[in-house]
Amino acid sequence: MIVPGIVTLSLSVMLGGCALLGVGDQLARLEALSHVAGTVKTTYESSGPLVVVLIRVTEGGLEIADHHIRPLAGAWHFMVTPGRYRLAAFEDVNRDLKYQHGEPAAPPDPDRTIELAPGQEVIGLELEIALDTPVERVAEIDIAAWQARSVADQRNASLGALTVAGEVVSLSDERFDADVGRYGMWRPVDFMLEHGAGVFFLEPYQRTKIPVLFVHGITGSPREFEQLAGALDPTRFQPWFYHYPSGIALDTVSTHLANTVVALRSRYRFESIAVVGHSMGGLVAQAFIAKYAATTGDEVPAFVTLATPFGGHEAAQLAVDTGPIPVVPSWLDMAPGSSFIESLFGGSANALPESTHHHAFFGFRRDSGSSGHSGDKVVSVASQLRPEVQQRAVRIVGFDEDHTSILRDAEVAAELNAILEQQHSRGLLRTVRDVLVAPLRIDLPRLSSF
Repeated sequence: MIVPGIVTLSLSVMLGGCALLGVGDQLARLEALSHVAGTVKTTYESSGPLVVVLIRVTEGGLEIADHHIRPLAGAWHFMVTPGRYRLAAFEDVNRDLKYQHGEPAAPPDPDRTIELAPGQEVIGLELEIALDTPVERVAEIDIAAWQARSVADQRNASLGALTVAGEVVSLSDERFDADVGRYGMWRPVDFMLEHGAGVFFLEPYQRTKIPVLFVHGITGSPREFEQLAGALDPTRFQPWFYHYPSGIALDTVSTHLANTVVALRSRYRFESIAVVGHSMGGLVAQAFIAKYAATTGDEVPAFVTLATPFGGHEAAQLAVDTGPIPVVPSWLDMAPGSSFIESLFGGSANALPESTHHHAFFGFRRDSGSSGHSGDKVVSVASQLRPEVQQRAVRIVGFDEDHTSILRDAEVAAELNAILEQQHSRGLLRTVRDVLVAPLRIDLPRLSSF
């Protein structure tokens, strides 16, 4: 969060103008999307991954609209434009993102076409994959060949089709410019359509290196982590970056991140991952860890937060109380005492698993003439270190840095490296299991999303 977005919330509310009108339009478009959700299971003991495919019925025939990858049986969810759809599922035995004859499947049923009106929810659907599905009933499904052809085409499919999962980029990529980060707060739907969202790599996946996932805050971008990522031991760790429209509701964002990382895990079979979140990104990261652990059963041993407002932010509350309608969803989540903030504690849905070691970095730099709460010029120390965080954290480290300079401080980088090295030496952070992993010929394209 290089741009102090939270600080400027109240200013944004007062300025109003086209940006706020844009928020209303964006939220209206989100509300018009339809939801399809359910579960997938097998009639036998499977090894996964399981792929649920959403198929759009058009005048020209059938086309893939989106897909959701699970390591094993469990829940799936799609968010799509209104239309007619069918569902299919299969176990991707050889992990090539294609259904081939012989793989267990639940074929699309022409008698179970789903008609979706704007904003409609169809939930509780059950898909069952069996070993004895007649081969002639299942056409080949090639997820790997599926690509969004254009923005216009994508508007008729699913925003999930624009998810990035492992694209190799440079941090100088224009998608990580500061104005794009701000755009993601005000116009999240357009952000997805024009820039995509998801997990980016700096190099092709290396099975001998442990992923370190960085999550930015409101109006932020992966570029803000350039110094921290650059200081990692390149022989042990590979930095990954989650880039997302920060105006979206945080529970939705964390679910999207969990879906994306689960799909990457299904592809690469990595055993461990470390997570670093800055500011609001720390809230997203914690909810992600809870969802990821619940879905995969995997532990996330190392979790580092930097200047994260675990107690919420007063400026967000001010925006909610005095701002125009509609309010940016992430502002609602950032308000002190919000349902999302409270879901991170007390054994709630997004509470941190006991097996995750939380290291809380906080900033306390202030101007010489400043008054009021102690903090880093954006987030108060009280919010960064709410009592529950102090009770659970295995380490709390303070830095004489402000809300953005904490990302560029050499001591912060050194402390982060020490934590990762310690977890690695203790065997809590491990590389991929020593198994034969067949290389895939394609990049995993897209996933179930916002």
